[in-house]
Amino acid sequence: MVYIESNNHDLTYHTIGGSYSYRDKSMRKVEDELIPYGFARCNVCYLVNLRHVTKVEKNVLYLGATVLDISRAKRKEFIDRLTASAF
Repeated sequence: MVYIESNNHDLTYHTIGGSYSYRDKSMRKVEDELIPYGFARCNVCYLVNLRHVTKVEKNVLYLGATVLDISRAKRKEFIDRLTASAF
């Protein structure tokens, strides 16, 4: 899984093989389950697999060709988790 996007009550799971939408869990519940596996919130709408982050510039991050916004409220925590996950 590359990242998860929340839109209203639907979660869209973006994978290398495609995207799949479900209304099975809340973003908060999914976040609690996936944080131990290298995921972090970059804003209220996105939960990102840190292994797929290719670049961060100012308030955006890149997952290959995909560009996602990093909110000011989540930026420090996200960058700290990204830095801690780097080898």
